[in-house]
Amino acid sequence: DFVMVDAYTRMTFCKNKQSRLELIGGFTHASLDDMVSVTSSTTDLNAVNTPGFIFSSSYETENRFNGGQIGFDALITRGRWSARALTKVHLGNMEQTVNIAGSTSDLLAGNIVGTQNSSILVGAEQGEESQDVFTFIPEMDFTLGYRFRDHVSFTVGYTFMYFDNVAMAGDQIDRNLDVATLGANVVPVGYDIVEGSHWIQGISLGASIDY
Repeated sequence: DFVMVDAYTRMTFCKNKQSRLELIGGFTHASLDDMVSVTSSTTDLNAVNTPGFIFSSSYETENRFNGGQIGFDALITRGRWSARALTKVHLGNMEQTVNIAGSTSDLLAGNIVGTQNSSILVGAEQGEESQDVFTFIPEMDFTLGYRFRDHVSFTVGYTFMYFDNVAMAGDQIDRNLDVATLGANVVPVGYDIVEGSHWIQGISLGASIDY
């Protein structure tokens, strides 16, 4: 899940009849959440009362960015056509929060008879951890517009964003299994958040009315 809100002011850097270049600066808030949940089960059909296990592993991450932004907004018009390029970089603090949880349920004849706080993927390193890191987020927006009427234009655009330091759920999974704690009750201990990067891109279609 991704949500971003920003507010900025602009100052004209240079302009003429067919082009304009503006300097922009302001504030940005962004929220990037991720989750991976894995559940598996095993049953011994050859044993008495068909014993088995249900393993559940959950990884949830939250990234909250607050900072400033600076960049340029360029506009070029040729007849009914227009092209706009918005390039900026967001600089500030990224608050990363990771929550890891695991459980193993013992089955007997299809009924749960016991539950432990570890699983195949989750051992003693579980619980919630948080940290703050400085990060930057480059952003590029390119829009092509066609003026259908005097004040009405149709637009198509492309957006690209890159997150330098984020905690993603899949990066937190430790693929080295500890068979000593597999399906056992463990004492939770702290762990280090694994940082990674993430990029987002998209295409936009729209219409604008100018006066």
